[in-house]
Amino acid sequence: MKRVCWILSVVVGLASLPFLSFAQTPVKGGTLTWGRGGDSVTLDLAQATDGESIKAGIQILENLVMFKKDSMDVEPQLATSWSVSSDGLVWTFKLRKGVK
Repeated sequence: MKRVCWILSVVVGLASLPFLSFAQTPVKGGTLTWGRGGDSVTLDLAQATDGESIKAGIQILENLVMFKKDSMDVEPQLATSWSVSSDGLVWTFKLRKGVK
């Protein structure tokens, strides 16, 4: 009985292979349709207090620096390097090439 169940499982598994969908090669360009729960109040992340504005802003804006995934270490994004004045009042960021 166990052998029959095992063989039946293998046959069903093999028969289902043609119905599986395989990932296609990504294509650049086209249209992205993005469903949202509401409208953004602002795209200025410094002023955003609602979730929808923050979600949209994160998708279209880049930070000077960002925390590394799973740590509190800072890594560059728009900035390639930065320095702080001795009094801590002036921060100087060097932007990556092509950023305006």
